Amino acid sequence: MLAEMQAAGSSYLRFVLARSASHRDHLRALPFPPEAAARHARLAAESHASQRAIEAADTVPFETFRQQYLALPE
Repeated sequence: MLAEMQAAGSSYLRFVLARSASHRDHLRALPFPPEAAARHARLAAESHASQRAIEAADTVPFETFRQQYLALPE
């Protein structure tokens, strides 16, 4: 590593940033398995459905909630 830095006339920071970018580019170039894409899509849909259910269950107006929250003792 030190030899590479010296040969390039680079600082440690520039070296690690370049190495990081190289690894990032390599990983982004790898194929994303369809099974993983399907799993992520399913998890996102479940998360959105769960969030909608949570928001639909709210019974207190936001302003009331905000006032109660701000009134909590420290």
